[in-house]
This record gives sequence, structure tokens and C-alpha cells, in this order.
Amino acid sequence: MSDKMKKGQGPADEEQNAQWVASRSLMNVGSLDESGYLNSFYRQGYNLSKCLSESFANAKDAGADKIVFEDTESYNRIIDNGRGMSRDDFKSMFSFQKPNHSDRKSCGISGIGGKIAQCILSNKKTSTTYTFNGDEYLVANAPWDRMFEYGVFSDMITIDNMNQYQIDMFNARTNGNTGTIIEFPRNDDVIDVIKQNFSRNNKDDKQSKMECVYNPCDMINVVFGGFRLDISYKRRDGEVEQMQMYDYFGEESEKYYDGKTTRTIEHYYDARKDISRYILKADDVQDESDMEIPRVGRGYSKDPRKVSAPYEGYIKKGEYVAVVGQRHYTDMDEEPPETIIQCYDDRKKCFYDEQFEEGISDHRAPLYRNGQMIGKFHCSDVKYTNSRANSKSYHEIKSVQLKLSYSTHCTQDNLLDKCMGIQQNKNQFQSEDMPVNLTRLLGYIKKDKATMIYKYFESIRTQPISPSQPSEVEQPVSPSQPVELRQSVEDSMTQRSVNGYVTGPLTPIQVTIALGINIGDLTLETLTRLGKDRHIIAMFNAVNK
Repeated sequence: MSDKMKKGQGPADEEQNAQWVASRSLMNVGSLDESGYLNSFYRQGYNLSKCLSESFANAKDAGADKIVFEDTESYNRIIDNGRGMSRDDFKSMFSFQKPNHSDRKSCGISGIGGKIAQCILSNKKTSTTYTFNGDEYLVANAPWDRMFEYGVFSDMITIDNMNQYQIDMFNARTNGNTGTIIEFPRNDDVIDVIKQNFSRNNKDDKQSKMECVYNPCDMINVVFGGFRLDISYKRRDGEVEQMQMYDYFGEESEKYYDGKTTRTIEHYYDARKDISRYILKADDVQDESDMEIPRVGRGYSKDPRKVSAPYEGYIKKGEYVAVVGQRHYTDMDEEPPETIIQCYDDRKKCFYDEQFEEGISDHRAPLYRNGQMIGKFHCSDVKYTNSRANSKSYHEIKSVQLKLSYSTHCTQDNLLDKCMGIQQNKNQFQSEDMPVNLTRLLGYIKKDKATMIYKYFESIRTQPISPSQPSEVEQPVSPSQPVELRQSVEDSMTQRSVNGYVTGPLTPIQVTIALGINIGDLTLETLTRLGKDRHIIAMFNAVNK
């Protein structure tokens, strides 16, 4: 008998040791209740919108750049032009908790989403998956109704070769190319969600506005806005509607005030102490040092400091990219100064956001994982209610936008996913669990960019506006207009903001400062020639009664 056996620790060989432990135990326990596992599908945060996003993400992972949702009298189908699947791919697809993309950076994480999505979208009826990878036409049938009836999942899904009718149906929808079709019985609730997503293409449709789901994290065009995806909806009457994708930072830098700014944050981890550090890399433009939110006592510093602590014991695990900026107020290639001044003063959405429903861009920052938007989070120590204070606060908190993105391999023990609070359902995360030493760093990045843009606004505001090219305006408001109109204009001006401070009714001198003209040029004729809008002209009349 070995020394280890004499000590009562069992043999060194792992298999023999397991048998030895079993022989000394009263009984062995540990099992998976498949019935309970099936019922847990409806307790994992999947609604119909997230199930659709899950299916679209799987199509994207398969290399698809075109996805069609088809509605027919009897069936709904999700059709993609991806690589298709082999027999082994099918086997992996219907295996729970097995990551299917651990060797590459994809949308998938835990190996459960596709199954749950099919179950919920089919309303616990049979879902059928057709696929062609260039070699075989295969079909898989998942009888969810029988699985729930018997409380069994294992070995319930069948995989066969397509028959000729199925091949013809498949080729008619994929033009004979590779791809995958997921088919399930027509579900009115799913159709409603699809209609709600596509109704956003017409923001002036009052009925569409009433029907829309206002959670941007559930909007397909937002979740996949960063991808070059062609998503369409084929209605029962054969009409096809294209989805209008949303990507706030999708334009060239010239479309943003003072350009877009991109910052890199590196993630370092000490496994012995289970501590993560987030290092903001120096910006070559500003020539600053690497910075971080360091530990102070039992917490963290409120403001970033230059990196001084050594990296001994820390290993770089990955990096995050923060993009921050503010879109132009209009869709003009070059905005005139008076338009920029209007953006400076007003609290309105930019032209780009006006094309979409409310709630897409706000004071929260979106988190993107491998290109897919997961959800939104708050930068630490930023209070949304402070945006009401004045135009400068509103600009910093709501007008300037920031997004955080990272790319990572898809394993269940991924440190970056863990730190971001990513759940098994890859379409959501726990934003409250994001590290404060990261979110404070992001708050600093956003505030720094907002300050730069605001200085740019102020520089434009102090420049004289050339009257050489007048624009068309409405007829000026005459002083002879009713007193009620002048009074309402005067009342509205009590909340006008000058240089970031709330004032009372503007004086002629304040008007000249706001417009960047000399006091001697402040005449009704000058305002008309400069193309000032109706409210400014009315304001001029009001303060010169």
C-alpha cells in the first residue's frame, strides 16, 4: 500500500481515487433534473425581443450579412445567408452549456441561448432548423411540446437529410447558397414584436409610437447597429421592409463637433489578490501620462491620477475602447455658426436622433461586446438630474455621448465578461456590478471631451457672423404685433442661457454677445439679413418695446 493510502487520502491516480472515495461513501449524489431545467427557460431573462436578438446573433456568428424574418399564414421563419452547419455543428448547437465559439470572438457565450430562443419563439411547439453548408442539406426537429410533456430534453431532437420538397423550399429562400432557416408555427406575439421594431422606420406614425417598446436594449436596430447587417421583414402580402439601423458613432469624425475621440483602457489583473486595474493609456494629442482610478483606503479615488504603482504580479487580460463625441445638430456637411450657436443653447436631440424614436441616446453609455450592444450603464458619480441646471450641464450629461466596447473569446470563465457583469443571456448584463474604478475613468473621459466641445462652442459664439450670405427666414415679428405675443416671447426668454448661466429677459447687450455682432449693428434689419429665426427677432422686439 502506498504512503498516500496509508494516510487515508486514497491513491494518487485520479480515476482510482474516485473509485476509492466511492467505495467509502454511503451513496453518491448529483444529477440534473431535466424537467426543472426546461422550465427554467422562462426564468433566465429572455423575452421575445431578446430571443429574436439571440437568433440574429447566432446568424451573425455564422458569417451572415443578410437576415430575413418571413411571415406566412402558417409559419414564421428566420432566414440567413451564413455558412450553414454540419452534423457536428448541429450536435454542438443542441448541447446545453457548451460554448460553440470558444476559439474565436463571437456573440455567443454560454451555449444555451439558441435552444431557449427556439423554445420561446415557437411557444413550446416544434421548431425546425434547415441548413446547408455546401455539402449536406440537413434538417433538425425540436419537439418542445413533447419535451415539456415528458420532462426530457436528452435525445429528443432528430437530425435528418432534407427531402426534395424541403430542399426546394430552402433554395427558393437562399438562392441555392449556404445558410440556415429556423422555422416555427406562426406566433402573433412574435409578429407584434417584429412590427414594433420595424415601425420605428416611420417615427411620424402615431400608432407606431404607441406600439413601440421603448427599451433601447431590446431594439434590434440598436443591438446590431454596429454591424453591417441587412435585416428585413417579409410580410404575408410579400412586401419587404428594410430595417433602419442605428449607430450613433457610425459616421466619419467630421460629423461630430471637435471630432470623435477614441481612448484605450487596458485591463490588468492580479490573480493572487483578485484585483483588477484599469489603465487609461496616454493620449498622444494631449501628451498626458497613463492614468487610473487608484485605490484609496478601502475604496477608490474620485479622480484619475498618473499611474505610479508597479505592475508586478499583474497580467494584462484585455482592453476596452471608449469612443466619445457629439453629433452635429443638423445633417449639413458644414454647419453655419448660427446653427452651432443654436446647438449650444438648445436642449434638443440632433438631426440623427430625430430620425428615431425617443430613448435611444440618453445620459447612459452603451456597452458593446464583440460588436453587439449588450446594454447601458451609468458613469459613476454622474447625476442625471444635474442636467437640468443649465445648458452646460445638459450638454455634458446628455448631449455628449460615450460608448464602451471590447472584444474577447467566448468562454464561460472569461474575466472581462465577469467584470462587466455579462449574464448567460448574452443580451443583458448587470450594469450596477461594473467596477467603479472603470466607470469613474469613463466619466472622466466623457467630461473631458464635453469640456473641449464646449470651449469650441464658445469660440464659435464669440466670432462675428458674416452677413454676406443671408438665408431665407420667416417674416419678422413687428412691434405692432399683439402684446400677448411679445409677453410670451419675453417670458420664454427668462430661461435663456448665456455663457452657461440662467438669466432673466435678455438685454440688447446680451443679444449682441449671443449673436457675435456689435451693439451698433443690433437692428431689426441686421437680424433679418442674418437669417435669425422668428424667436430671436421677436425677442429683439420684446426687449426694445
